[in-house]
Formats: sequence, structure tokens, C-alpha cells
Amino acid sequence: MKDTFQRLLFLFLTVSLAVAVTACGGEVPNEAATDTESASKIPVTPEEVVRQYQAYVDSNQFELAQSLSTSRSAPLHEMMATIVADTPSDSSLIHTQFVSLNCDVRQDTAICNCLLRDEYEEYDSEYILIKTDGRWLVDLPDEEGDFELFEQETDEEWPEQQ
Repeated sequence: MKDTFQRLLFLFLTVSLAVAVTACGGEVPNEAATDTESASKIPVTPEEVVRQYQAYVDSNQFELAQSLSTSRSAPLHEMMATIVADTPSDSSLIHTQFVSLNCDVRQDTAICNCLLRDEYEEYDSEYILIKTDGRWLVDLPDEEGDFELFEQETDEEWPEQQ
């Protein structure tokens, strides 16, 4: 049971890092938007979308994060929600700060490169956004194969206890 919990926690942290590594925004705020701030303003620019998206992920609001994402991102959000459901509620909350945020917009695609900081580390991240029906949406690639590879590596790192 303990090994299963450790695997889920490790998977959640890795998925959170992967999500963070695929995102960014314009001005550099001191911290991610709060729920109250975000509810009053619909994100319009790629930078605003990335900040709001990350705030939703940090607070485990994956359905709201999906509302700022393309449809192919849904399986990742569903997987993250499942992992978080099996962990203590406050242990999976993360507070991410944008240290730097730069988006390069070309037609209907934006690539945002960020330097992010959370409770554990500072790291680079990249978000890809696609403009769909006039709205910028985070586009997380379908990396099912990558998750299968990760699961194989995890099994090797944490062999089952006999």
C-alpha cells in the first residue's frame, strides 16, 4: 500500500512538473492569480491564459484548467484528477510563481517560455497555446506513449515488495 501511495505521489509530482514545463504568460506577476481574481476576469492574452491555467492546476481545479485547454489535453487532466483524489487534500496543492514569462505569438500559435518557482525548485517551462474560435487555449500534446514509458521506469525504480 505504501509503495502504491509513493508511486501515485511521485507520478502526480512528475505530471505537475510536466504540466508546468509546458506553460507561460506576459507580465511577470508576483504570484499566481487567486480564485477571486480569476473569476472576475476572463483571460484573453496567451500570458493571461497561462497564468490562469497554472493557478487552476496548482489548486487541483482540473475541470477549470480543461476549460482553458484544447480537447486533446483532457486525458491528462482526468489522470491528474484521479491521482489527486487518492492523496490528502492539502498535500497536493502547489503554489507556482512566474519568475519570467515570454510568449512568442505567430498567427494562431503562441509558444510561451517561463521560469517557474514552486515550493521545491525553480525550473524552465514551455506552454504551447493555439487560438481556437478566437480564444487562446493551452495545448498539451498527447503523450500517452511518454506516460507508458514513465510507468515502466517507475516500475524499475520501485520494484514490488515481495
